[in-house]
Amino acid sequence: MKKIGLVAMMAMVATPAFAQVTTRYVYDALGRLVGSANSGYINNGNAVRMSYDAADNRVNYNASNVIVQISTGQQINSPDGRFRLVQQTDGNLVLYFGASALWASYAFGSNFTTYFQSDGNLVTYGPSGPVWNSETNAIGARLALQNDGNLVIYDLDDRVVWATNTGGH
Repeated sequence: MKKIGLVAMMAMVATPAFAQVTTRYVYDALGRLVGSANSGYINNGNAVRMSYDAADNRVNYNASNVIVQISTGQQINSPDGRFRLVQQTDGNLVLYFGASALWASYAFGSNFTTYFQSDGNLVTYGPSGPVWNSETNAIGARLALQNDGNLVIYDLDDRVVWATNTGGH
């Protein structure tokens, strides 16, 4: 199914400024809603994706929480377990294939935590604030550590917005 670039942005503003939420909607070429994502202070990073059959029946509805947290000493693994993204005790966020480092953030310090945020940005925070980020802004994006060794951020339309470019293993 071909998707078009029609995107509706809507800000729902409550009385306090901290309650702002942005909702992004994605439609296919037939004008059917195929995705939505929320971002904002009170949002927990949920994204929704839908698909339809030839008779316009919704056949897939997938709601997921896109927020990921990797604290010091923790890791996430690729589905096949061959690759791991580790928040090291020295603060460096490193992508490994076995014992070999494929990519690193080169952020050093103690007590660092990396978050994949609801705004689509992968950010490492130290005690005094952010120390590294992917410089991405894609509401409803998802983070994927793939079986080929590539760490990728996909937007709501499944387009790559950032990658470590370490695939091919």
